[in-house]
Amino acid sequence: MDSFLATPLEPNRFPLNCDMNTLARFRRAMGKDDQEVLDDLLFSVRHHWPLKEDAAHLTPIELLLMTMMVEQRKELLDLKDLVNGK
Repeated sequence: MDSFLATPLEPNRFPLNCDMNTLARFRRAMGKDDQEVLDDLLFSVRHHWPLKEDAAHLTPIELLLMTMMVEQRKELLDLKDLVNGK
């Protein structure tokens, strides 16, 4: 999966209103495996972005982090169910 941070962004390609250059520099400082994990996390939260109008009290980075945590928690619960045979 190509990262949306690896190339210049097109308007509305990933509607995040934070400093994408800072996020891209952070990504470039990571190892390749970590870059792929970050890309996967960012991809997993894309369907939450319509919530940004309802969550105007949050900064864009807070919204990004909260949605990442929600997705991670859902994955953990799915794994717990799998392990417990549910």
